[in-house]
Amino acid sequence: MKEPEDWEAAYMEMQEEIAKHGKVFPPELNLMGHAAELDRSDDDVLPELPFKLAPRVTKADRLNDRTTLNRALAERLFLLIRGPVTRGRWDLPMAVLEGGGKGGDMKGLSMRNTHEATVRRFMGEKFEAYVPSNAPVGVHWRVPSEPSTGKTGGEQAYGDKVFFYRAQHLKGRGKVVGEGVEEFVWVTREEMGEYLPQASVEEKEYAELLTNIL
Repeated sequence: MKEPEDWEAAYMEMQEEIAKHGKVFPPELNLMGHAAELDRSDDDVLPELPFKLAPRVTKADRLNDRTTLNRALAERLFLLIRGPVTRGRWDLPMAVLEGGGKGGDMKGLSMRNTHEATVRRFMGEKFEAYVPSNAPVGVHWRVPSEPSTGKTGGEQAYGDKVFFYRAQHLKGRGKVVGEGVEEFVWVTREEMGEYLPQASVEEKEYAELLTNIL
């Protein structure tokens, strides 16, 4: 049998070590380099850092100030507003798109463009957000007790079809500057239930929908 070349012998020796020890190699081989550092706990590593980590509990958390993004840093926050624009109820920021983009207050825009314009309307031009999808993350059909006539006149309309989009904050303050807003809060998914009305069956279903799709 032909003698293996040096690289072949080294390879076969390595395969034998792998078969013998599995993923745990003898320390004398030093195959993992500084992998032992990965086994160190946070309590061991933190004192050696050249900087001091800021606390995750902020002043806003201690004061229960929900009008700032600088709170609940370990959670995802959602914006709720209240005022004439939401008929005095807590709800997500919304805009009207009627007739497939031919009417309403966002005339001629696609649904995604309407969403982006709504973010600018309520948050201002300096607020930067990332929209991860062209498609909505959910839809809700609001059915009123009485039919109403649309702005274009003619046929009566029963309710509204509400499409939900997600925008992720990238840069800018979390202060709402849009008209028709008297109050706003940045809340976690669990805290949303404290604000959304749930007096009727429809309101409860709507609140449950938001907590599931957001």
